[in-house]
Amino acid sequence: MDELQQGIFNEILKPGSDGAKMDMLPALGEPSVSAAPSDWTASDTKRQLIASGLLGADWAQTRTIAKNPHQYYETNKILGRHPSVGLVNNYFATSMLTNILLANSLPPEYRKLLHYGTIGLEAFEVGRNKLRFGIGMTF
Repeated sequence: MDELQQGIFNEILKPGSDGAKMDMLPALGEPSVSAAPSDWTASDTKRQLIASGLLGADWAQTRTIAKNPHQYYETNKILGRHPSVGLVNNYFATSMLTNILLANSLPPEYRKLLHYGTIGLEAFEVGRNKLRFGIGMTF
């Protein structure tokens, strides 16, 4: 347990605590996802880099859409037709981090499916934005 976790536990368990904080305890357990699974391969790294690169390209294009609502519109239903740049940044930062953490935790056969699914979807979206709007890579 690191110092931060220990400090949180001490705060939760200190005398006079109302006990309402006790439901936080399961979330404070030791992390179960390793930094690099032992079955991670060089091919996994290449696929993850491509997927992350395409997510980054989509992010940049979507920022351009958000900065120019009079000229472009977004088709992602989660973001809405005219998202703010802040919403776009939060969405894509979360998406990229989730993609990396999920890939890190999956068995090799499912990791490969996640990678190819992300690559396919993001290549389609980036290509569609380029063809439909002529949006390149500006961040």
